[in-house]
Amino acid sequence: MVENIDNFLDNVANKNFVEAEKQFSDMINTRLADRLESHKAMIANQVYNGVDPEEDIDIDDEDEIEVETEEEETEEDAEL
Repeated sequence: MVENIDNFLDNVANKNFVEAEKQFSDMINTRLADRLESHKAMIANQVYNGVDPEEDIDIDDEDEIEVETEEEETEEDAEL
C-alpha cells in the first residue's frame, strides 16, 4: 500500500494526472471493498451468531474506531 501511495504522489508531483487518477481510484476501491467485506462479516455474525454489535467491531491497524456505549452517552448527557 505504501508503494502505491508513493507512486501516486510521484505521478502528482510529475503532473501525470491521468495515471494518478487511476491509482487513486484503485486505492479507494480497494479500501472500500475491504471495509464492505468487513462490514458484511460483522452483519452476518450479528444475524447468525447473535453477537452484540458493540462486541464485534473490527479495528484495522491503520484505523482507530471509538465505540461509545449507551451508558457512556447517558453519562455525557448527564454532565451537560
